[in-house]
Amino acid sequence: MLPRRDIEPRALLTQLAPDLADASLRELGEGFDNVAYLVGDDMVLRISKHSDLSERQHVAARDGEILTLANRFSTLPTSEVLAIDVAQGALLLTHVAGRALSHVLRTDEPHWDGARLASLDRGSFTAQMAGFLTSLWSASPDELRGHVPMPPVSAAQWLAQTTIAYQQMRCPLAVEDRRRIESFLGSPVLGDDTWEVFSHNDLGEDHIFVDADGTASGVIDWSDAVIGDPARDLALLMLDLGPTIAMDVVDQLGAHRFGDLTSRARWWAARSGVEGVAWRAANRPDTVEAALTKLRAVFDV
Repeated sequence: MLPRRDIEPRALLTQLAPDLADASLRELGEGFDNVAYLVGDDMVLRISKHSDLSERQHVAARDGEILTLANRFSTLPTSEVLAIDVAQGALLLTHVAGRALSHVLRTDEPHWDGARLASLDRGSFTAQMAGFLTSLWSASPDELRGHVPMPPVSAAQWLAQTTIAYQQMRCPLAVEDRRRIESFLGSPVLGDDTWEVFSHNDLGEDHIFVDADGTASGVIDWSDAVIGDPARDLALLMLDLGPTIAMDVVDQLGAHRFGDLTSRARWWAARSGVEGVAWRAANRPDTVEAALTKLRAVFDV
């Protein structure tokens, strides 16, 4: 999605919070849907890139409601809404301290042998994630309805889209990698979500923050949150941090009431992993091998 040409961050900030008109403002980063700016040292201005007014209003209002619920149920710090302009799709948020795991994990060590995770206090981190998920999943679906959406895309639709992306790849793969990917894509699709919990639904290395001592300091970006299968929240932990971390979290959750959580998390992780390989083949071919390393670890579960 291309940036909106009508965005003037300083004017939007002044409109949202006149007392911050002269605050420092610098771009933090840009995703598919939003551009984020650091305001001073402890606030973030998030501006939608949606050019369609109705879509912009809908997403901003929804995300504001989701963040209100996230702050109620999250045991880890997350962004609080300080001000919102739904027409402009602009939210002024508190800034979550720490650094994203994607900036902390060792990129020179792609294998899941502990070296890449050396910066983490694994015991504290997995206990924190288990506590976070336990609290998040304790939210009653009735409290969430009308504020948090149901999954807009079914597992079958996700698999179909991922299959198309894989088939369009022009990057050569090793025979064994291709065999395992195609075996997954041809396997029975996961059924529709049976369990309904408050799911962050994008709980990966870009959205989990850690502090200098390797413990979790916060969770950001709830824009993909749904009422859905708790396995969705373990999938990217499994893919991005490795199966051992994910299994440590599962063991501490005692989540037997959610059925075979591990196998469903593996399915979602594998789907995301194949999608990641296809995307990197098209956009960042130099990083395909790193994506394959993560996917192989998931297939080995």
